[in-house]
Amino acid sequence: MLRGLGDVEAEVVTALDAVDLARLDVLWVHDVRGLAPGLLPWLAAGGRLLATLDAAWLPTDLGLEPIPPNDIGANTSSDAAPGGLGLAAFGPHPLFEHLDQGTCTWAPTAGEACRRVAYSGQRPTIGVVVAVEASATDLNADRSVAWEYRVGQGGVLCIGAFVHLVASDPRFARQLHLLLHNAIAGQAIPHHERSPDVRVWPPPGRTVVRGDTRTVPPTPPIDGAWGTSPSPLAIEAAIETDAPWALGV
Repeated sequence: MLRGLGDVEAEVVTALDAVDLARLDVLWVHDVRGLAPGLLPWLAAGGRLLATLDAAWLPTDLGLEPIPPNDIGANTSSDAAPGGLGLAAFGPHPLFEHLDQGTCTWAPTAGEACRRVAYSGQRPTIGVVVAVEASATDLNADRSVAWEYRVGQGGVLCIGAFVHLVASDPRFARQLHLLLHNAIAGQAIPHHERSPDVRVWPPPGRTVVRGDTRTVPPTPPIDGAWGTSPSPLAIEAAIETDAPWALGV
């Protein structure tokens, strides 16, 4: 999963107390709960932390977040989402660069372990929601699966679900790799050099209004008379024939 990160020099350690933060720009903690010594001052000085799956507890353990995640899953999955599961953004965010505004990252298979640290029915108090749960055909805005914190000159990005590095069904491996690339080598994690023009999910109950909308006249009925067309093209009559024909506009 760390391949293809360009000039990024990566080092894997198995114990958080062995991490030399002074040498790092980005620390990725995956599916383990614990604290590296000096983590909070390192973040304040500009460090960036990616916390995935069980590591999404880190903001609470660091004292950054008073409301801990309340949706913890360690069950086995079924084939209830054959089209895949993933993350949906509210608008443009660096985590989804080259991924539109969301992507599926995992295709669960029956009996496969499902790990989840998320918020359902509530949001973080300090953190802001980057993504909610999505499937290929549905959106669950009640479950927050990615959220972030600005900490001094650095920041934290939590992705609490659908980061399965060794999945039984690998069809979304490319999307997951690109998502993690954006977090590790891109601008997804908050820090002082990141553009402030990012979109996060607004608090529930907010109304979003676009300012560039225009009134669109209702579509005329398919059967019956057509109304007067304001364009140079006028359709005089329906064409009822099976012979080949073309319409030029």
